[in-house]
Amino acid sequence: MKRRTIARIIAAILFSYGMAFMLVSSHKSELVQYRSLSHDALLDTLANAHKTDFSSSFGESLLGIGVLVALIELMTSVIEFAINRIAPLNPPSSAEPAVEHSP
Repeated sequence: MKRRTIARIIAAILFSYGMAFMLVSSHKSELVQYRSLSHDALLDTLANAHKTDFSSSFGESLLGIGVLVALIELMTSVIEFAINRIAPLNPPSSAEPAVEHSP
């Protein structure tokens, strides 16, 4: 595989871990809030939270995906830079290719 592809996979995995931790924390705090509400207040809160139309959902999704792609590309560049620093494509000792002589 190419180094860029490997760097992109690593970036996606790291970003996924971060998002998972953030979502779990968010869901736990929402659950605590929902448990403190009465039945009618809970239904009202849920109805207000999910009141959207297609165009606003599409715009939010497009923005979210764009930010996600930009963050993954940024992380990919940083990881690829680190990989190239650790293991350069052409190590300094092999900068000049060896020439074989045939008899």
